[in-house]
Amino acid sequence: GVDVGAPVADLEWDSRRQILWALTDTLLLGLQWAGDSLRISSRTRVDAGGRSLTSHGDRLAVALGSDGITLFDTADPAATREIARWAGARFVYDATLTGDRVYAGAGPEGVFVIDVSSVPLRTIGLAFDLGFAATLLSRDGYTYILDRRTSSVRRISTPTTR
Repeated sequence: GVDVGAPVADLEWDSRRQILWALTDTLLLGLQWAGDSLRISSRTRVDAGGRSLTSHGDRLAVALGSDGITLFDTADPAATREIARWAGARFVYDATLTGDRVYAGAGPEGVFVIDVSSVPLRTIGLAFDLGFAATLLSRDGYTYILDRRTSSVRRISTPTTR
């Protein structure tokens, strides 16, 4: 292993480039294999409050609680850079990135749908009837939402646009 200097809030695996992204409260770290261990190959500062991360292609989105979402370009993992921010919800618990959209789990506000195809990012929808959207996961054209209020899991169709 490798000591990253702070508690890790979330991990995301990039199978195409063999990078394990790790998020702490204030850092986004790119980790790669080094023999039997890991080494830090990149460090990118994020606003305090990093809660979760999600990736799709060369983009990575970080949910930042009351600071919304930050979108990063990871085309060059060693030079990861912030490209946009979105702050349309009171608090973002989790996010999932699929194609040109980010779905933001905003607790009692529901799930925001954000277009990330251009800057500035813009809200294109809000599903407020999905309960307390606490955790999200997108796979194979669907997004799964954990409703913390009813302890149920909901599924919505989310076709990719890229």
